[in-house]
Amino acid sequence: MPHAVLRVIDNGLGMTAEELARAGERFFRGRAQASGCGLGLAIAKAIAQRHGGHLDLSVGVDDTTAPGLTVTLHWPTSVQGFPLTF
Repeated sequence: MPHAVLRVIDNGLGMTAEELARAGERFFRGRAQASGCGLGLAIAKAIAQRHGGHLDLSVGVDDTTAPGLTVTLHWPTSVQGFPLTF
């Protein structure tokens, strides 16, 4: 099925393997952070799934050894054969 891709890349601390496995759980927060309540990725994941899409998370920036996180949203561009317009 055709889909659109939105990729968000940051250059923060990244995530450990354990944090990456739990990312997207409601209220989960990794290492101590200045702000946030652990809902951002959970909300994005729920919205994507509800509309037939999904999130991919990977540690690092553009397959380099730099810290950070890459979040890729795969969003369908059609539903049961009907194109969606953006």
